[in-house]
Amino acid sequence: MEGHTRRPDEAPDGNRIVLVRSFAIPAITITTVLAIGIEIVCLSIGLTGVFQNLFYLPILITAGRYPGKALAFTTGCCAVYAALVLGPFGFREELTAVMVRVAFFELISYVVSYMSTRCGKAEVALRAQLTNLNEIVHEQTEYISRELEQSHQLEMAYRNATKYHEMVLGQTGAAIMIWNPEDYVTKVNPALSELLGIESSELIGRKIQTVLPVAERGATGYPFRMETSLRVLDGRPRRALWTVTEITDAERDTVVARMAVGQELPDQYLTLY
Repeated sequence: MEGHTRRPDEAPDGNRIVLVRSFAIPAITITTVLAIGIEIVCLSIGLTGVFQNLFYLPILITAGRYPGKALAFTTGCCAVYAALVLGPFGFREELTAVMVRVAFFELISYVVSYMSTRCGKAEVALRAQLTNLNEIVHEQTEYISRELEQSHQLEMAYRNATKYHEMVLGQTGAAIMIWNPEDYVTKVNPALSELLGIESSELIGRKIQTVLPVAERGATGYPFRMETSLRVLDGRPRRALWTVTEITDAERDTVVARMAVGQELPDQYLTLY
């Protein structure tokens, strides 16, 4: 939480395990001394049961924290426990019970040590996988960032090219019309609408044959020139000269569109075609 100040006795999340492990040796020492001390007190007043369960505390802590040394530590605890019961206090009739308890101590120590070792190995493997995963995520994040930057640059380049294309079509004095391989008009500029006297919205989507008679001339190959009559204006006939060509994809060698560029002929022009 923002504004929260950590107290001096408050450990960061990443150090909590280290903090807990740092108390392992004092905990083992205290519980071992406590178990031996209580055993001596109980044996001195003639009690031979219950107190031995206190040895499980240091054994479990040692097996969990130091699995490689757990069996040796457990054997030492068993020796002290058995020596006190059978030695100074002379409860030799408890020999069978002592041996059973010693066997349980060793078994529990082995099982917990084994599980602790496996958990430790799994933790190391998990950390390695997390490290690799973080590296992969970092690399993929950088790659995606580069791709997004390139995509942004391409988008800007496309927008600029489109804007430039629109400016050229809109401001050129020549009439320009573009249609796709299916012969549908896809683009016209204002000069063409003015030349034909037809709004751009009425031309887009029409078949090219309804606007220019290019079918027969196109059969002989591109590019070619042709003349067409225009709408009569002020009682005088008008004609236009068109240059029709193909727009091809150089890499695929396929026709992607066709374009006609037209210009009205002056009155004194003599038709040579």
